[in-house]
Amino acid sequence: MAINLGDAVLQFTADTGRLDSSINRMGARTKRATTEANRGLRGMVGRLRGIQSLALGVGAAFLAWKAVSIFTNMIKAAGEFQRSMNRVRALTGAVGKNFDKLRRQAADLGRTTQFTATQAAEGMAFLAQAGFEVNEIYGAMPDTLNLAAAAQIDLATAADIVSNVMAGFGIQSTELGGAVDVLTKAFVSANTDLQQLGNAMKLGGPVAK
Repeated sequence: MAINLGDAVLQFTADTGRLDSSINRMGARTKRATTEANRGLRGMVGRLRGIQSLALGVGAAFLAWKAVSIFTNMIKAAGEFQRSMNRVRALTGAVGKNFDKLRRQAADLGRTTQFTATQAAEGMAFLAQAGFEVNEIYGAMPDTLNLAAAAQIDLATAADIVSNVMAGFGIQSTELGGAVDVLTKAFVSANTDLQQLGNAMKLGGPVAK
């Protein structure tokens, strides 16, 4: 069959035109898709930046709240310590150097033991209520705290036991360490109520003397 060259050329030209049109449409769709993808990516980046800014803001707010909380607790602790020491002063009548001596000791015990400075001051008040003088309180405080820690009792109970032992045996605060050691060992080995043991030592003290 004979092929008409002119018709072939026209057909080829038409096919080429349709191909170019298809390529152009594909390119346009690709361009639109790329544009939309870029727009979506920019939106995502913007949202991520917003989240980052929010996180930074929340973090800064939390740190500020934490700092305020710590400062508030420090002020509260200082106030409680001062009130406890004022009670010690009222009970002992300590002024000037004598009061400063007890105040420094309470602060030092708060730094070097498991008890706070306020708890140490409360322990001083308990001893003062038992009739201890300033120097007796100063000498008895470390052993009183040691007794409370070893026996896991509160400072009021420990102070009561210490005063009973000192009164029962007529010992000075400088001799209290040995008595507390004996009392603690007896408590641990006998599995006895420490307060009862302290009372027994108080009653047995005059006989021992």
